[in-house]
Amino acid sequence: MVWKDPKTGKETPVKFRLIYNTDFVFSSSREDQALNDIIKIFESFGIVIIKDGLSRGEFDKKIIKPDYWDIAYKRYTFGWENNFSEIFKKNGEKNDTGYSHPELSADLKIMLTAPDAQRREAGRRIQQHCYEKVPYLFLWHVKPQIHYRNIIKDLTITPGLFFTTIGEWWIEPRY
Repeated sequence: MVWKDPKTGKETPVKFRLIYNTDFVFSSSREDQALNDIIKIFESFGIVIIKDGLSRGEFDKKIIKPDYWDIAYKRYTFGWENNFSEIFKKNGEKNDTGYSHPELSADLKIMLTAPDAQRREAGRRIQQHCYEKVPYLFLWHVKPQIHYRNIIKDLTITPGLFFTTIGEWWIEPRY
């Protein structure tokens, strides 16, 4: 694939530098397999990927230099036990992409401080917001499989690797 400068007509091959932490991505790991699958997709479009594995220390130095890299393969752990709000905090140290949004910030604050019911609802909104608007490619997916007896009615489960919630439900009376 080439990029054609609209002013000059000059064609330049499309190349992206992809950085990753070699402590996280190592040979034959599932992360390495996923990374190679991603690279194959880019290459199928004619985009050249410059794979740049870095030690943890070098990765931490390079990730804050956006002129050095085009794509970063980075691990984030989402869940109630982790405060991942730092990756969305405006001008935050861990916000590598610079993405922030007032609604997301408000929901993250609720998730960190509110009672459980409000946290769950904020979690749903955060998950939906991230799905629709965040410029990250999350390497997870959810294939909902719900198994329950047919006497349980109105059961809704929002499955996920984070923010799994179960709505209100009831049991059909047995006559």
